[in-house]
Amino acid sequence: MPSALHTTKHSVPLHFLVVDDNPTITHLIELQLCKAGYCCTTAANGKEALLQIGRNVFDLVISDISMPGMNGLELLKAIKLKKPLLPVLIITGHATIENAVEALRLGAINFITKPIRFDKVFETINKVLDLNKRKNALYTAGKYLIQEARHFAIPTGELYVSDLATYLTDPLDQIALVDTACLKSVTMAIYETLINAVEHGNLELDSTLKLSGRGGMASFTGMKEKRLHDPAFASRKVTIQSFITANMAQFTITDEGSGFDYAALVNPTTEGFIDKPHGRGIFLIRQIFDEVKFNDSGNSISLVLHKKIS
Repeated sequence: MPSALHTTKHSVPLHFLVVDDNPTITHLIELQLCKAGYCCTTAANGKEALLQIGRNVFDLVISDISMPGMNGLELLKAIKLKKPLLPVLIITGHATIENAVEALRLGAINFITKPIRFDKVFETINKVLDLNKRKNALYTAGKYLIQEARHFAIPTGELYVSDLATYLTDPLDQIALVDTACLKSVTMAIYETLINAVEHGNLELDSTLKLSGRGGMASFTGMKEKRLHDPAFASRKVTIQSFITANMAQFTITDEGSGFDYAALVNPTTEGFIDKPHGRGIFLIRQIFDEVKFNDSGNSISLVLHKKIS
């Protein structure tokens, strides 16, 4: 049985734009991306980045926030005007975490912190590219939708997260519940919710394993693969209910795990926790959705989004 959480390799190298006024940072990121088989272009500031975007086709922009002249937030706004479907990943230092939150609200798909951990960079890149690769064509009839309800109960071993996240959120663009620039952020938030239900709910994986001295991310990935092929874990179901109207969307995602104490979650922007894996997905989700609620046991989450554009 194939892994439900694998990303597919691309035959054509993907092209990334890295924007930072520090040449050491851009060179380091460029080196790591090229070693991973990607094509990379660098820019020293926002204005140079926009020129590159006008000349080339990019699959992802990775940009620092703090830059002289046009900063990362201004660049993000300009990109969303010119190329609303182009995903932007923000790099931030501890002192600019509030700006990172603002970037999420402006349409950035995620943020990473300095010092840069490349396992986190590639994890985020894989999520973004998986979503882009599996994006389906929109149906013209979708814009006339009055209401729609869906109810799934999918075994963990058969749940392809990127496919399902895209399938669930496609109607939001069709009926203009959110604008195109924000759709990727909403899809990424649903992706994170499904990942949490699969990894931490049904597969009972501990995110601290990613930072452990016993192999880190490789140990986490190995344990995930093992449990995806273990019927005791893979047969557990994730239940997804969605209800969409012209003015709102609600998604309720429930796993068969033991739940967790959501009230004890530490804000990942708190001093000392910014580099920890705990709560980052929930933090991202809270920035995107208007309402986020858990059931008492913590194994079910309801997300509500209200119409943002007229």
